Amino acid sequence: MRRRFAVSVVLPVLAACAHGTSGAAVPYHAHGCDFDLSGAWQEENDSGLRYQASDDGTHLSLLPHRVNPDGTPAAADSGPGDIQMDLERGPYQFAGELRMKEAAEPGRDCPLLLQVKVLSCATDRLALEIQQTYALNPSCATVDLGSIASDQHVLVRIAAAPR
Repeated sequence: MRRRFAVSVVLPVLAACAHGTSGAAVPYHAHGCDFDLSGAWQEENDSGLRYQASDDGTHLSLLPHRVNPDGTPAAADSGPGDIQMDLERGPYQFAGELRMKEAAEPGRDCPLLLQVKVLSCATDRLALEIQQTYALNPSCATVDLGSIASDQHVLVRIAAAPR
């Protein structure tokens, strides 16, 4: 039985291919992603899904977590490190991977790797696309989907609380 991973439930990830009017690739800097993206972010349409971002200028790491309406950690959160997005700034793209565990047979989790693109970026907003090219069967073997499933996510920066 083929299982298709629900990309819309998966957390966003980043990578961007930018093309100029001539069709030649243009460095990502032309699209404004050369600033520090560190800090707290949340899904634009789901304030209960938040991310802690760490950016050293080359590598961006996003650690997602669920929160209750009051901002406290949700009990059903998968825990630190269960899901992680890692993106690298390169000369022509800002891209990376989303690593997570997918439940398979009872008591068994399978590692799942998805590709991520940054579609656009600003100091307070990140548009991401997550792409999945395979599914996992109950024994964790990969199954070709025959096409690319993708989902877009928009993250917005959470303003720091006034002191």
